[in-house]
Amino acid sequence: MNRFARPIVMVGALLVVTVGLLPAAPPKVESIQWWPAPDTALEAAKKSNKLVLVEFTADWCHFCRKMEKETLADPKVAKVVNSCFVPVQMDADKYGELLQPLGIEGLPAMVLIDPQTGKSTHLVGYRTVKQLLKDLQTACPAPENLRRDIPVTQDDQPGRARVARPLSK
Repeated sequence: MNRFARPIVMVGALLVVTVGLLPAAPPKVESIQWWPAPDTALEAAKKSNKLVLVEFTADWCHFCRKMEKETLADPKVAKVVNSCFVPVQMDADKYGELLQPLGIEGLPAMVLIDPQTGKSTHLVGYRTVKQLLKDLQTACPAPENLRRDIPVTQDDQPGRARVARPLSK
């Protein structure tokens, strides 16, 4: 071999070994699979026997953005939401006429709807990952394999921003 061939072969072999040690694909981070429209989400929920989770949000809402970046982006939250609910996001500026009849006076707000009975519960205000997981567990008992992701602590005391109130039909 000439003097250039040997280093090229060595670098090539090193690359093959290095690439072989890398995972085939980066680990998949679970995210919430939002449905594109409320009517399709409601139909899907009826067919799958799940609750609909409607998140009312707005571009101008600071705590909506914070909750989307911190709480709703968490893989544990996504796992529970995707397992128990048919989630849909609704812009409060576009669908604001729905807020008052539901008794929602602030954002962020989530409404959990049982499509079979029409009964709903709403959660108003910012929630941490632990707070939201606890609320979602109450609304939809998670399968055993998800229970380990939901903390059972008394750290999160209810407050003004953690109001959960059932609504009558």
